[in-house]
Amino acid sequence: MALKAFGFVREYEINNLYHKNPEHILDLLSFYFLPVPHNDPDMNKQHDKRKNKADFLSFFRHLWNKKSDHKKISKQRRLSPPTITELFEAGVTIKAAEKENLCFMNISFKNGVLEIPPIVIEGTFEVVIRNVLAFEIFPAGNQKKYAIQYVTFLDDLISTEKDLCLLVKAGVITNDTGGSDKEASELFNSLTKLVTTPLSSYFDDTSKALRVHCDGSWNKAKASLKHNYFNTPWAIISFFAAIFLIILTILQTIFSAISAFPN
Repeated sequence: MALKAFGFVREYEINNLYHKNPEHILDLLSFYFLPVPHNDPDMNKQHDKRKNKADFLSFFRHLWNKKSDHKKISKQRRLSPPTITELFEAGVTIKAAEKENLCFMNISFKNGVLEIPPIVIEGTFEVVIRNVLAFEIFPAGNQKKYAIQYVTFLDDLISTEKDLCLLVKAGVITNDTGGSDKEASELFNSLTKLVTTPLSSYFDDTSKALRVHCDGSWNKAKASLKHNYFNTPWAIISFFAAIFLIILTILQTIFSAISAFPN
């Protein structure tokens, strides 16, 4: 297929959520950002749940006039995830998703592990992404705006060069552009400029779970110990050796006291 010329989608499968024929190449490329096939029962349940919730909210929304609706919506804020650095400092393990799970939208967080499908940044990456985003902004584009949600989520995760370096180290991002990691991070930060992002996102549940994890002081304490004191095997050995010496010292003190006062 000609689309395989676009390196960053080479390992991915198209998920045609609506079982429709694409009208042009941008429409076809947008299919790569659809979450899962429509015949997936889990997706159907999730879709129905969201639809029922939306219908329920719509009923009450119409009870208010447009002016009050506008004021209410303007006060809402988009739920964004912590940055990769913040996640790392809170003990989150970041890894590339397995090959059998290769769908751009299949970003998951479970048991302290954030899995992200691998991304190859190569010559066509920026051009294609920008065109797909522009297509979704256009009224005739993909109304779900999954690509915008996906890129916005990545933009939230990647705030600095350090964030991108951690993703490269985890095998999530491969930078084949020949540019620096700083340039790659700036690329992600520039993709959503002038793009209106939806207040609600496919990744809201993931963002919320990541926020809850990062807000846990115990998670940060464990991560700090691991990164600062147990970051090498020798550090772990030294720690247990020190504990062993302390125990021996305490035992020696106890036995010395017993010897001094036999009765």
